[in-house]
Amino acid sequence: MRLGFIILAHKDLHRVTELAMFLSKSDCPVGLHIDQNADPAAYTKLLKDLSAFDNVHFAKREKCGWGQFSIVKATLNAAEALFEHHDDLDRVFLASGSCLPARPLKQLKAFLARHPNVDFIESFSPSDAKWVKDGLDRERFTLFFPLSWR
Repeated sequence: MRLGFIILAHKDLHRVTELAMFLSKSDCPVGLHIDQNADPAAYTKLLKDLSAFDNVHFAKREKCGWGQFSIVKATLNAAEALFEHHDDLDRVFLASGSCLPARPLKQLKAFLARHPNVDFIESFSPSDAKWVKDGLDRERFTLFFPLSWR
């Protein structure tokens, strides 16, 4: 089971460094996107600390905003960085910089190997499930707000 990780991060880059090192040492290649809004000094240190890990690949950076398409672009950039060097992966795990494995990676790989035809991604039809407690619902798909919420 060849498992790769995509990590999207914007803060606590020392923790992201630890996570990427752990995954790399566990034979899990990483495509890493660090938000352009991240602290420049922390980003420089992350680059230096991960430079010896040849299976950690850095994505073209995007300036990300909450709820904006830039998050999708960041994900695609990280996937491109990962697959450019590792086109033999069986599965890819999308994680944030705040994610930490709760179980050993060996168990995760075994679980995924037992479910080869299952994609573990949450999805549902908005007409079947109410996922917004208050406020706009369907309008989230039809209306566009041109400014960041901040």
